[in-house]
Amino acid sequence: MYKSDQNLPQALIKLRLSVQNVLRASRNLETIALPLLASGNYGFPSNEAIIAVTEELASGLFKANTSLRKIYICEIDEEKIKFLEQQMKSMIGEKVSGFEAKNQWQFLDDGNVWKNYDLGANRYIDWEYSKGKTAFDVKMPAAREIGSHTIDLINQTLTRISTKTVTRIERKMDGWYENGEKLPLEVTEIIDLKRSQGLKTFDMFLNEYAINLSTMVQTNKSTGYQRRIQKVPIQINPFNQKFVIQNVRLIQESIKQQGNGFGKIVLEGLAQKSLEDAKEEIVKFILSQIAEVSLLISPQSGESHITYLQEEITKNKLECKGQIKPGQTIQLKGLKYVLSKIQRYFNTISQVQASEHILPSNWKNMADKDFELVLLGNDKEYQFVSQNFAKTIPNKNIKTIHRIQNAKFWRDFCQEKITLKKNRSKYNLMTDIKEEWLWHGTSNTDPSLIYAGLEECFDMQYANDGMWGRGLYFAVNASYSDGYATQKGSSKLFMLCRVLVGDYIDLPSNSSLRKAPHRNDFPGLSYDSIKGHTGGSDIYILYRMRRAYPEYLIEYA
Repeated sequence: MYKSDQNLPQALIKLRLSVQNVLRASRNLETIALPLLASGNYGFPSNEAIIAVTEELASGLFKANTSLRKIYICEIDEEKIKFLEQQMKSMIGEKVSGFEAKNQWQFLDDGNVWKNYDLGANRYIDWEYSKGKTAFDVKMPAAREIGSHTIDLINQTLTRISTKTVTRIERKMDGWYENGEKLPLEVTEIIDLKRSQGLKTFDMFLNEYAINLSTMVQTNKSTGYQRRIQKVPIQINPFNQKFVIQNVRLIQESIKQQGNGFGKIVLEGLAQKSLEDAKEEIVKFILSQIAEVSLLISPQSGESHITYLQEEITKNKLECKGQIKPGQTIQLKGLKYVLSKIQRYFNTISQVQASEHILPSNWKNMADKDFELVLLGNDKEYQFVSQNFAKTIPNKNIKTIHRIQNAKFWRDFCQEKITLKKNRSKYNLMTDIKEEWLWHGTSNTDPSLIYAGLEECFDMQYANDGMWGRGLYFAVNASYSDGYATQKGSSKLFMLCRVLVGDYIDLPSNSSLRKAPHRNDFPGLSYDSIKGHTGGSDIYILYRMRRAYPEYLIEYA
């Protein structure tokens, strides 16, 4: 909520975060439509809101991990539409407008692996190349997923990851400063946004490079470190290669868009009749999504389950009839997907409570709870984890080890093992599933988002692209996962996991992989995982969920 000019910067950060949440939730869709969020609502100055919304939408379209092809921005106010058109035109610029890269530029990364430049950097390099330039500078987006610097807001430091060089940062009225010098506005906005999300440590990409096409070398302008670069034929990928802002045009009445319109930002006005028809269709659709269900609240439901239900009813404005108490049946009316989510929640509780006997015998009794972190003393479990840790990280000290007890995730893990055994029995194969203890770090993501909750554990929806494609990566050596551990003040956090590696295949890196290949001996059966080697460690990659369980959380320094 915008309240005053003094409150505006923080309010705009939250608005940008809202747009990012919309894009994150839409990452598997091709088309979405949304209004100009807060443009004149909630007290926001409309122009400030329009700028924030359009910049975040444009940024989201250029991310490689989205399938979005079109975003429809809906608005009927003529003045806002005109300003929106001006804002979009200002975003095009000479260097982007009408230019599509003809070549893919790559740099030689660690491990002697060629990697593609980000979409924007690749377009810029190819644009300069097309003009015959051989020497120029290029800067990557500060928000790219792999960072060059670590921001520590607790200690107010900026650390270059490659050299461990530490500098001081501070927030002043007009932005963030490093050693007394003002950082770019983009960097300030990202730091403020991360801080508003409650993050204390995170990575950003702040390197700037000098490109020399005569020698085919990239030079880091801060460190002088050089890498080879090369030009290869471009591989057209409609999801991450052709998002080029080509033109902006204002259409006075509804028309049928010719062609696929892909890669364009288009302003399209609708005639009054079309607006009325659209409104009628929207109302029909909303009404079609309303349902009413009966929900039995399990007699064993605890206080946390009742609180969850009450919060969902309030948050989603559900109609509720009956007493919200364990053992009672209530009537709920609201959107189908919300009701379905609540039903899954309580079905999960019932299933977990009905299968308590499958929980490990060493687990602490959790009573009516579905999740608990249990601090280990100096027992056999502690010794097992600490000895495994010390094999490859002998010079760091463990502060705490917690056993992760999540009944739902454990049940999912056991069920997946049963499914793998059934699949093997169809081919008369041995049904023993190979299981390994492997390490996993979550980088800037709080590990609790992985091990806590009642939905999914290692969710493929949030898997990142790596050397073996989009998958879930686990390492034999703790020293490898140390590089992906989450910073917590002066400590680090990562997890030791049970992983069903099953029958695996050892493969060289291939970033285009999306699943394990089929076996040659049994064409109808795929390998359970892929094994690779990088960074001095064997690693295993899963492409299916529920085949790993995060058993222990380790804090160390």
